[in-house]
Amino acid sequence: MSHRAYYSGVAVDCTRELFRITALEACGRRIVLGCSDGLIRVFEDRSQPNGKVDYKPTSVSEVFTKKMIDHLEVFPLQGVMLSLSDQTVRFHSFPSLETRGAFEKSRGACLSFVSNHSAEKKGDSELLFCIALKRRVQMFQWNARDFTFSPIKELSLNETPRKMAFAGAYTLCCAFKRDYKMLDTKTGKVTPIFPLGRKGPSLICRMESSNEVLLAKNQQGICVDHEGKPTRTEPLDWPEVPNALVFSRPYVLSTSTTNVDVRNVENR
Repeated sequence: MSHRAYYSGVAVDCTRELFRITALEACGRRIVLGCSDGLIRVFEDRSQPNGKVDYKPTSVSEVFTKKMIDHLEVFPLQGVMLSLSDQTVRFHSFPSLETRGAFEKSRGACLSFVSNHSAEKKGDSELLFCIALKRRVQMFQWNARDFTFSPIKELSLNETPRKMAFAGAYTLCCAFKRDYKMLDTKTGKVTPIFPLGRKGPSLICRMESSNEVLLAKNQQGICVDHEGKPTRTEPLDWPEVPNALVFSRPYVLSTSTTNVDVRNVENR
């Protein structure tokens, strides 16, 4: 029996604007946009019960970079937001968007950063954050008293991670040039999982409710645990190679060049 999991609609139309959306983060009824002009814009859901999607702009950051915003992550409980632009990671107050500082050793940060933040576990007191640099991973811990992140460790690697996601409390799932691997941040041990596919990008999707990580390989999604071991007998099969994955319990949403695919992963 089929049912409607989501309603679709245009939240923000940038076709007539002078900027492009280059990063996006959902935060409750807000969506936070990183833009090609180096600004961060926040829109709030003002939709009415009739189902029409209606988002209104609520705030815009001050100019802090001339380069586009590559990545964003918001931690509403701590009132802080992280941004990556021009290979530098900065932290801001949220929702005011005031820039509070930059990570001194983050110059050269590549692709993205990750945290152990979980929407499923709102009581988490320890917030960890990692930056991928050339053949290194830097780890930081949130210090609420000083409103900053304190450095706790730097790990040296043989190659640079292209994608990362927390798979456990202190375990990172990483996509490298040729394969997926698990990185134990306490010991530095690296465990191979399996090679990347020949089609599509490397994708890592953290599924908090089941303590699994979904890895894309060609047109399949393979679930593994924090040790990199498969957790399910059958993979997810997509009609097309996905270019992005998002977990929104109980669904995994994948996007391709032609459609958005929605799967209930808790029914498998």
